[in-house]
Amino acid sequence: SQGLGKTTLAKILANEMQTEFIEISNARALTVDGLIQMLLKLQEGDIVFIDEIHNVQPAIAEGVLYSAMEDFSLRYVQGKQNKFKELPKFTLVGATTEAGKLLKPFKDRFGLDCRLVPYTNDILASIAINSFSKMGMSISQELAMELAKRARNTPRIVNRFASRIADKALVKTAEERGITEKGALSNLEKIRALDIWVSADVIEQYFHENGIDEYGLTDGDRALLKVLIETFNGGPAGQENLAKAMNESVNVISQHYENYLLKLGFINVIPKGRVAMPKAYRYLGLSVPEHIKEYDTSSSEAETLSEDEVEECVDEQAENLVMEPSGDEKLIEETDNISQENSMSDSEKNV
Repeated sequence: SQGLGKTTLAKILANEMQTEFIEISNARALTVDGLIQMLLKLQEGDIVFIDEIHNVQPAIAEGVLYSAMEDFSLRYVQGKQNKFKELPKFTLVGATTEAGKLLKPFKDRFGLDCRLVPYTNDILASIAINSFSKMGMSISQELAMELAKRARNTPRIVNRFASRIADKALVKTAEERGITEKGALSNLEKIRALDIWVSADVIEQYFHENGIDEYGLTDGDRALLKVLIETFNGGPAGQENLAKAMNESVNVISQHYENYLLKLGFINVIPKGRVAMPKAYRYLGLSVPEHIKEYDTSSSEAETLSEDEVEECVDEQAENLVMEPSGDEKLIEETDNISQENSMSDSEKNV
């Protein structure tokens, strides 16, 4: 899943180790020459972060990264000469939302394999309260939970909600208190002095204007459900057909809509494609057809896929899609050999 804080966690590692953070955000575009030049510039202890590391081309991983990870060496060709370079000790952190696409020999070379789990609503509510506090305002735990429930388990989204709602709360406060002078709300201290508490009315207005319901579903999510039900009679329907019917890209369907609808139980994935679940019909105020009931996951005879089968099905239907309904994230870290542990500083060991 997206937005679990993979990049942030890697930056925390670099900050705690007080070393440089080098990020490769577009692994698909990574070239042999570009990677070699980056590795040659490394300093002792640097953190190298590769996002969506499963997109690194196998030839690049095998030809460059394998030796760099195993014995901190680099073998390459310059002109017509074969070159060998000893590299300083560094840490490679790789993040992926599609761990199944990572080559096993590549994955096995990492010393630590971690899974990031989705944020709970309680944690997201705390993040919302903290965000409002940084903007000089307050919000109750109950109302913060309303933001959390709509944030799709993603801190980035709850922070966006908080930022936009804070703007509305500030405008409403200025109007109610007759604040018109220039610069009256120009800094954080002046805003704090107003003792603004975000109201339910402001929150409801924001969500209504942006078409976000109590589940966190948007107009796009509802459009996908309606197309699946009305155009494809509830399914099965492939991602490409859904994308064409919605005039969207397959990637948008996969990353922005499908994963969350799958988590909510509004759609299901079977070998033939996507099907609308009874919950989706009830959500839209529609009666559930008989042929849809056979796909209900509450039935022991329902034809459903395991998590691994879902991933394989997605790979077969469209290339380079994000599809892990469990919300699993993989964060893989290449660390120094255990034998080098005694030479590490206390702060490094704590990290």
